[in-house]
Amino acid sequence: MIGFLLLGPDSLISGTAALDFGTSKGASTASGIINGAGSVGAIVGGTLTGFFKESWGWGGVFGFLSMLVFLAGLVMIPKWNALPETSNNK
Repeated sequence: MIGFLLLGPDSLISGTAALDFGTSKGASTASGIINGAGSVGAIVGGTLTGFFKESWGWGGVFGFLSMLVFLAGLVMIPKWNALPETSNNK
């Protein structure tokens, strides 16, 4: 049930973002990059979580994840109010 409730919104959001920012010419490339990054993140996420848990315990895991969330927020700041390029806002 959780997977069902998460996959639908995730697919809609990533698909919409790919179409908006990739335009009609690059939508498939943008979608592939978005989905590829998610797949690599799932693989690396499980491995790194186990490594940090064994090395520093659960406190290290949550510290590491907190650092990654902060870093992701910093990376997204330039795109905060970005709109896809259309004929109206060129």
